Amino acid sequence: MGWTEVLCLSAQDVILLYTCPLIACIGSVLRAWIGEINLRQLPSFKRIPVDEPDQKLKQTTESWFERTMAVMGIAFAGSAIGFGVACMFIGAIQPMPSAIGRVWMLALIFGFSLPILAERFDQRMTKIVDARLGS
Repeated sequence: MGWTEVLCLSAQDVILLYTCPLIACIGSVLRAWIGEINLRQLPSFKRIPVDEPDQKLKQTTESWFERTMAVMGIAFAGSAIGFGVACMFIGAIQPMPSAIGRVWMLALIFGFSLPILAERFDQRMTKIVDARLGS
């Protein structure tokens, strides 16, 4: 007996559980990248000093490890939001393709708005902590 039978999940519920985290993850990563990309200006590059053997242009001021960890954090948070959306709608939607499409769109919107909400939450919490420590 599998976990779908134990939890009485339909095929539609299983689809939601697998796809909503993925869709929200994609939405949150896209929003994070769109927020950092300036479409009117190319990324900043610097020249390597003449004494180095390869005279290639390299991107400045950022560690690939830090970038990877930031993207993984945003992806994980988006997946958690998508899983939450899927759990809210398990067993609650009609067995029609349009219903799944609406839930997918909701997961994409929540995932897309996640980086903005996280930044605002961080700013608000910083103000609260500064106010309590300052007084």
